[in-house]
Amino acid sequence: MTPAPPNAESAAPAAGRRRGWRFLAIFSGAVSLMGTGLFVAWFLSDADVQSLRAELAAAGVATTWPELHLVASGPEVMEPWNRLAPLLKRLKSYERARTSIYYTAYALAPFVPVPDAARIHHADLDQEALASLRDCIDLLGDRGVVLRTAENRRTLRPEIGVGRGVLELLQEDALLADSARVAACCRRMLRFCAVQPLDDGIGQILATTYAQQTFKTIAGRLDDLKQTEPAIADDIAHLTDQLLAQLRPAIAAATVGAWTTWADRQNGWMGYPITELRWVDRALTPVFVRAGRAAYLRHFSNALAIVDSHAAPPAILAANEDLIREERRSKDHRLSPVALLRGMELLPPTMIITSTFMSAMYGRLLVAELRGQPWPEDWCDPAHGRLRALVRDGRMVGAYSVDVDGTDNAGKKPNHYYPLVEPLVPPGTKP
Repeated sequence: MTPAPPNAESAAPAAGRRRGWRFLAIFSGAVSLMGTGLFVAWFLSDADVQSLRAELAAAGVATTWPELHLVASGPEVMEPWNRLAPLLKRLKSYERARTSIYYTAYALAPFVPVPDAARIHHADLDQEALASLRDCIDLLGDRGVVLRTAENRRTLRPEIGVGRGVLELLQEDALLADSARVAACCRRMLRFCAVQPLDDGIGQILATTYAQQTFKTIAGRLDDLKQTEPAIADDIAHLTDQLLAQLRPAIAAATVGAWTTWADRQNGWMGYPITELRWVDRALTPVFVRAGRAAYLRHFSNALAIVDSHAAPPAILAANEDLIREERRSKDHRLSPVALLRGMELLPPTMIITSTFMSAMYGRLLVAELRGQPWPEDWCDPAHGRLRALVRDGRMVGAYSVDVDGTDNAGKKPNHYYPLVEPLVPPGTKP
C-alpha cells in the first residue's frame, strides 16, 4: 500500500476553496456585466419619452418645433423692428446714461418726482432718432412679432436688450409728457408690449413684465388720462385680452422647448451641483437627466392641460398653485432626478401662468378706474370677491389681490399689489 502524501488531507479543501473563489469571481463578473448591460440598455432606451410622446400626440400636444407651424413675421413688420436696435445705439435712457451698472429697476418711476437731471437728459437726446423710434413702434401695429420659424430656433435673444432699452425710453417719454401728449405716449407703450415676440415662453414673460411696467406708468398718469382721454381703457383691455389669449401658445412653446432640451439624455454638464465634485457631476448629470426627464416633461404637459381646461381663472390659478407646491416638494430633495431638472430649468410654466394672470388683473383694474366701474374680481380669491383697497393714513393708495393660495395678508407680500397712487413700500422699509 502506497502511503499518501503528507499534505493530501489539506490539499483537497484548499482546491475546493480555490474553485469556490473562482465561481464567486465568475458569478460576480457575470452579475456586473449583466448589470452594466442593463444600465446601458436603460440609458440608451427612449421608451419613456416615446410612450409619453405618443400619449401627448393623441391629446394634440406638440412636442417638436415643426408641429407648432411657426412662421416668421413678414418684411412689413420686421423692417421697423430691425431698425430699433441701431436707433438704440444713438439713444440712451436716463438710467443707462447715468451708470454702467445694470439695474433691474428703472431710474424714473411712477408716483415719484422726476429729477431735473432726467428732464435735461431727455431733452438733450437725438430728437430725430427718438422720432424715428416712435415711428417704428407705430408701424408695428399691435400683433406679436414672430422672430423664429419651426426650422430655426437658435438665437442669442438680442431682442431682450432691445425691448428693455426701448421701454425705458418710452417710459421716460410718458412720465415727462404734458397732459396733451400723455395718452399718445401711453398708447405707444401699450403697443410695444403687444408686439413683443410671443413665439415662446420667454417672450410671454417679457410681454407680461413690460405690461406690468406700462400699467404702473399709466397709473402714475391716471389723473391726466381720466381728464384728457379715458378711451385709452379700450387699448388696455385689448392688451390684457391678448396676453391671456397668448398664454396657451406660450405654454405649448415652453413644452416643446423642454422636449428639445431634455428628451435627449446626452445633456452634459449644466452647472448645477449634484455632489459638489465637478468631475462626478459631469458623469452623473446625463444619468439624472435620463432618470427624471419623463416625469419632468409630463409636468410641462400638465401645465398645458391647466390652460386648456376651460376652467374659470380661480380654478386655473388653484391648479397652478398645486403644480407650484409639487415643484417645491421636489426641490426639497435636491438629489432626486426631477429636482435636478427643475433646478436647471429657468422658465417653469407655472411662472408663465401666474405672471400672465397677475399682469392682466392689473390691466383690468386700470380699465375699471378709467371707466368709473367697480374693481374687477380677484381671480385668486376663492370667494370670488373683488380686488381689495390698500389704505394708508386714511387714503386709498392702490389695490391688492390675495395670494394664489387664497390667504389674505392685508396687502403685504406675498400678496400682489397694484399701485394707483404711490408705490408699495414693504413693512419696516423707510420710504
